[in-house]
Amino acid sequence: MLNLLEASHANLQSSICIYLLQLVELVGRSAPVFIPHKIDRLSMVNGATGFESDPIINAFLMHELSHPGVLSIHPFTTISPYASMHDEICRLAVEKRVALVLLHFHRSSDLTGHVRNNNGLRTVNQKVIASAPCSVGLLIDRQASEATFNVTGEFMHHVVVLFFGGGDDREALAYGARMARHPGIGLTVIRFLPSRGIKDDQAERKMDMQMIDEIKTMGSRDPTIRCKEELVGDMENIVQAIRNLDDEACDLVMVGIRHSQWNKVMSEGGLSEWSECPELGVVGDFLATSDFESIFSVLIVKQQDQAGLHAADEYNAPVMHMEDGSTSRHN
Repeated sequence: MLNLLEASHANLQSSICIYLLQLVELVGRSAPVFIPHKIDRLSMVNGATGFESDPIINAFLMHELSHPGVLSIHPFTTISPYASMHDEICRLAVEKRVALVLLHFHRSSDLTGHVRNNNGLRTVNQKVIASAPCSVGLLIDRQASEATFNVTGEFMHHVVVLFFGGGDDREALAYGARMARHPGIGLTVIRFLPSRGIKDDQAERKMDMQMIDEIKTMGSRDPTIRCKEELVGDMENIVQAIRNLDDEACDLVMVGIRHSQWNKVMSEGGLSEWSECPELGVVGDFLATSDFESIFSVLIVKQQDQAGLHAADEYNAPVMHMEDGSTSRHN
């Protein structure tokens, strides 16, 4: 996640505020607790974060120290059942007017290669994707150990955006365009074009073209930004193009969840029938599947939609602050 944060390119023209929410499963009959952690930033100036006992919070605070004035970290912890944990995430997003919620994938591998599934976390992710009041990104972090640097100590990554069109892909591409402004990021956009006619929305197509034109304009000034096209006629062609991503030597692949105009093409290969994680969309599910062997990380994006706007109203519940610093919310 810190690699993604660095790639997001916090700068004086576009600073970043991170609300770091640690999720702790509540076991038993105790009441859920929401804890805002207090940070002594005066001590941080002297190199101490006060969270040495919590390596996750400490790592993010150290990242803030290395980006003074452009990045701020605000840590929280929620202790609640998995069944209602998404409510805490969405309420915090509304309260802080968050633009993007980033989630961890429920499946992870340890150093021995053993795959672990956290079905409780998957339930949380599914509910956040369905009801978040803002855009959502789900990160499959296959390079979690440490950032990639070249011999001079510079941060170097290659990002690929798979672009089929539609709001989710435009959101992914907008994020990729932001990353491309980082001096250590190279961006490749692969635009998929159907070899046969598909039914699409003219307004959507116009917005897609505007974004692609913007990327091409950026690429005309920066040789590290490329836009290429793939002509595909069925899901088999799409799968082969995705498998060829290893030739791009990429570190991160980004794609949207929903591709409604491609439903007919994507459903013909039968891939959706073998879906492991349908909440990620057909392409996202393929990139996330345990059978897909690759070392690059994946960020799957859903753009805020009308349902998210309604959710924002629903999560505008009164907040009561407790004496111990925790908060309790009541509908």
